[in-house]
Amino acid sequence: TEHVGGLPGVRQRWGEVPVFGPAGVSLPPGGVALGEKAGLELGGFNVTVWRTPGHAEAHNCYVVTRVGAKQGAPLLVSGDLLFAGSVGGAYFCRRRLSESLARLANDLPDNTVVAPGHGPLTTLANERTHNPFLHPPG
Repeated sequence: TEHVGGLPGVRQRWGEVPVFGPAGVSLPPGGVALGEKAGLELGGFNVTVWRTPGHAEAHNCYVVTRVGAKQGAPLLVSGDLLFAGSVGGAYFCRRRLSESLARLANDLPDNTVVAPGHGPLTTLANERTHNPFLHPPG
C-alpha cells in the first residue's frame, strides 16, 4: 500500500479500477484484501497470491499465468521483495525475507519472468545464478 499515491489520478482517468492488496493493511476505498493462495481470474489470466513477508509484514507477490495455457512462462510480480540482482530492504524481518525468497526460488520454475517493483525484468533462472541474496552464506 506504500505505492498507491497515483491511484486518484488513475481512477480519475479510467474510473473505478479494482485495487487488491495484502490482508492486514489499510487499503484504499473499494480495495480487496487477498491472503495466501487466493486466486483471481482477470482478463484471461489466473492470478495466484503468495504471501511473502520480509520487506514488509503484509507483502504479497502475485503469480500470473494465462488461463488454459499448457505451457509458457509464469509471471511473478514480486513487488519490493525480489529485484534483478538484489532484494528489497528487510524493513519487517530479515529472516522472513530470506524465507520468502527461498520459497519463490524453490517453488517456481526457472523460466518464471520476474517483474519487480523497481528495475528491469529478469528470470528466476538468472536470479538463481547471479543474485547473491538467493545464496546467503552459511
